[in-house]
Amino acid sequence: MPLLVASDDVDVGRLKYLVTYTAVMFVLYGLNISSYFTASAILTSRGIWTFRPRLYLLAAITLMFITTSTYVVLDVIVTLYQTQEASNSLSKAENTILTRLYVAENIVLRWNFIISDAIVVWRAWILWNTSRLARQILMVCLCLTCGAIIADIGVVAWRIMVPTLDNKSSVLLSMLWTMPTLLCNLSVTTLMAVKAWPSWTQHRWLYGDTLMTRGSTRRISKALQVLFSTGFLYCCVCALLVTAGLVQDQAQTFAAVMGTVGVCIAGIYPTLIVIWAALEPEHEPDFVPSSARQHVDLQFSNPHRQAIDTECVVELHSRDSHAYRASTIQDEFAKDCR
Repeated sequence: MPLLVASDDVDVGRLKYLVTYTAVMFVLYGLNISSYFTASAILTSRGIWTFRPRLYLLAAITLMFITTSTYVVLDVIVTLYQTQEASNSLSKAENTILTRLYVAENIVLRWNFIISDAIVVWRAWILWNTSRLARQILMVCLCLTCGAIIADIGVVAWRIMVPTLDNKSSVLLSMLWTMPTLLCNLSVTTLMAVKAWPSWTQHRWLYGDTLMTRGSTRRISKALQVLFSTGFLYCCVCALLVTAGLVQDQAQTFAAVMGTVGVCIAGIYPTLIVIWAALEPEHEPDFVPSSARQHVDLQFSNPHRQAIDTECVVELHSRDSHAYRASTIQDEFAKDCR
């Protein structure tokens, strides 16, 4: 490749954009590398052959890391060609290569979102293992997303190879894959909220506020926090992708940077969930004591004596079901009451 020399023909603004874009891309890719290898080490150390879902998850995040790495490599090559393009030193053959690289880059970008959405839907699929309606909604969302992204890959390849569409059509076609992705993630996050909220309120009703400081409920609270926050943040990223597509003609830098941010976050998102899960203990304690109380009304035979409330200490046990039972009232206490 010919070297870029300083001259009046160099587009300085274009070069500044390429430097900023490359810096953002490598920062996010560095986070992707660290999170991937950390998550892979965690899954491997816990045994991927003894628990098949771990093997599937490792295969999924490995595939996403490969596609993200492929996207970054293609993007670096495209950036080198664009640097030459800024100095007006591209030949006709190099322009043809750059066009094909654009097509390959956009295909890899969209393929990464298919894998990411499949992982998100899979997590909700396991959560709603007894609801046919919820699983039908998840299947419709995933099929809609995959179909829309595959169709968009063909449209983008056609637009790049034969640029005959006007700007208005380009803006509308940008929503072909961003809107289904946003709707899919919103649906999954909503289903998770519907499933998780009754579970949290049930634990609070059974165990009371005093258990909120204990280990098992801390795990529930952390799980809900991660569940909602990650789903909500990923929906925000999808919303930014929709916005970037709508304003791509007025803010080309923002649209291009958001594409890189989206593909890297799509690869980081599932690995962060694995890392968070590894920070939590795998087993609940055998006994979870609690000071939760319940009131029992005792009506005595003597009409002059009023019904009194006696406090029965509830013992919470069984690490799996956390079932509770009331202890018997002491005979001496009953005699004193008479």
